Amino acid sequence: MDELAPQPCDAVAQNRRIEIRFQNKDARTIEIWRREGDTTGWELITTTTRSRYTDRPIKPGQYYEYRIRTVEGKEVSDFSPSTVVYGK
Repeated sequence: MDELAPQPCDAVAQNRRIEIRFQNKDARTIEIWRREGDTTGWELITTTTRSRYTDRPIKPGQYYEYRIRTVEGKEVSDFSPSTVVYGK
């Protein structure tokens, strides 16, 4: 499923939330993964068929890192490159 690997996602922080945006033209199932700081493990926070997700509540000043991958049946793509954002 490497050909289905998503492009990097975009993340924008404001008002104790982070909006994650990514391309999903075919309305495929996308897993969104997050980790707080670089010393914690990755955590699956949601799956969606949309092209954006709002993560909340978040901590101002906290470092958040996001990555996504496509799921099709029992197969999953590679992860996208990660995106880093600091909570506001």
